[in-house]
Amino acid sequence: MNRVAKSTPPKESGFLFISGAGLGSPVWQELSPLLEGPLRIAEKPPYSKGKGVNFTEYVDNIVHQAAAWEAESIILVTHSIGGCIGLSVAERLGQRLHGFVAIAAAIPKKGGSFLSTLPLLQGWLTRLIMGLSGTKPPEKIIVQGMCNDLNPTQIKRVVEGFKPEPMALYTQKCHAPVPLVPKLYIKLSDDKSYSTALQEASIRILQPDRVEILASGHLPMLSQPAALAKLLLDFRSAIG
Repeated sequence: MNRVAKSTPPKESGFLFISGAGLGSPVWQELSPLLEGPLRIAEKPPYSKGKGVNFTEYVDNIVHQAAAWEAESIILVTHSIGGCIGLSVAERLGQRLHGFVAIAAAIPKKGGSFLSTLPLLQGWLTRLIMGLSGTKPPEKIIVQGMCNDLNPTQIKRVVEGFKPEPMALYTQKCHAPVPLVPKLYIKLSDDKSYSTALQEASIRILQPDRVEILASGHLPMLSQPAALAKLLLDFRSAIG
């Protein structure tokens, strides 16, 4: 689902979206028409149970997509676990990286994994449960954690579209540093999936230039697309 506005100046920074766990391009469908200029939603590498896909393959796959994209500079927009992937992608983009946005994103310390961003007991229990039951939560958990402020149609779309991820996405370590570009963290005050306390810990690590708060659950691209679009466009305008 890639779109480039014909009237866009060729040097305008493009938004490159990295989705959260279990989510793909459909989750951005209500937001993307509200954004002007170059836009690309990173596709995840194919994965099926029993087939190994590691963290590095996720990063390589997104970097390859960025390399084939004509946007001269890139603003990474990361969501949830996409923050972990985004740090490594940002390092690989080099001078093409123009900005970094984290939407309730998990930002581990250098050398940490997604699970390391959780409290110790919660991280241990999450690893145990995933090891036993897989990485796709029961429907009830998806609805309660991610869909608390969505309408029935949106909830159905999220539940039916949720895909399991390789365990490595949650457990493998990210050694990339925090990027030295303008950074925005969008904190979601009604997030039942990645709590405000966890978001605040990620904010302390990322040290963003700006923190904006949305009274939203975990998926503001569905619940508040206009408000989220404004934050993204304002950020791009501010960093030039």
